[in-house]
Amino acid sequence: MAYGVSRSLATPLLVLNFCMYVIVFAIAGWAMNKIIDADSTGLMGNAATLYFVILALIAAVVGAASSFSSIHHLKEWKSTTVGGTAASALISWALIVLAMGFACKEIHIGGKRSHRLKTLESFVIILSGTQLFYLLSIHGGFISGEYAASEGHGTKPQDVKGSSVV
Repeated sequence: MAYGVSRSLATPLLVLNFCMYVIVFAIAGWAMNKIIDADSTGLMGNAATLYFVILALIAAVVGAASSFSSIHHLKEWKSTTVGGTAASALISWALIVLAMGFACKEIHIGGKRSHRLKTLESFVIILSGTQLFYLLSIHGGFISGEYAASEGHGTKPQDVKGSSVV
């Protein structure tokens, strides 16, 4: 991979994922409010709706928090910051894939669902793919050796300023 390709790919994916997580959070929050109020006039779901909405809400919160930690990594772009960023991105991807499974089950069961639930299902399914691409772009920079070496990690002792080799 050429220098800068995964970083230039990761940045727009991070922005896209964050915006999509905010949208999923807003729609899932609305649906959870409808479920709690027992007002099914605007929701109309099936047996999988409650579980899907709960998982989408949790995945959106974790994904947005993961995006905040990723901002620091994209700013630094060092091998020492990739571990935390990759771990939080992997956890948020796992949660969104779990929510995607319930979205697929909700689609499979069928029934009358509101347009907002269909929109939420679509966003969760698309977000699972874009989060995977983001995760792969982070790891692409690590595999290609594109990350800047930090002091004491990945450098030879003679390359670090102030160190002496006896």
